[in-house]
Amino acid sequence: MYKTRVMVCFCLVSNDCSTDIMTTSIRIEPTKVWVKESFRLPEHAGNKWLLSSGYQVSKGISDQFEQLIVKLADEVDAINLLRSQYKDLSCFFEVVIQAFEQQLPEMILSRSCISFAASLDAEIGFDMYIYEPDEECGA
Repeated sequence: MYKTRVMVCFCLVSNDCSTDIMTTSIRIEPTKVWVKESFRLPEHAGNKWLLSSGYQVSKGISDQFEQLIVKLADEVDAINLLRSQYKDLSCFFEVVIQAFEQQLPEMILSRSCISFAASLDAEIGFDMYIYEPDEECGA
């Protein structure tokens, strides 16, 4: 039987700032990077730096979000400096939920999660995938 899983990612995206500069400035190894030149249509893509909690069985989304806060907390000034140096650099959090048999996690972000995202002027997005027992999901 599959269990509901949650993953939270923090992303930086820019056409002008390379992923190497992002990594050096933030002093954290990303989970994954994409370079705009590797896309089929690079003029419609950007360099993307991603830090992920990875999928975890969870009853709520704040736990994975707070794991990323612990990793990023000392780098808020560095991230905001990058944002001021590269005007097209944007940052956001993405919450991805894989739910099984209608077992949805608690969808509450703590005040500390909201405050942290606000300190980076970051947006928060949600992707939810609900699977029935007979569906394949790659879990």
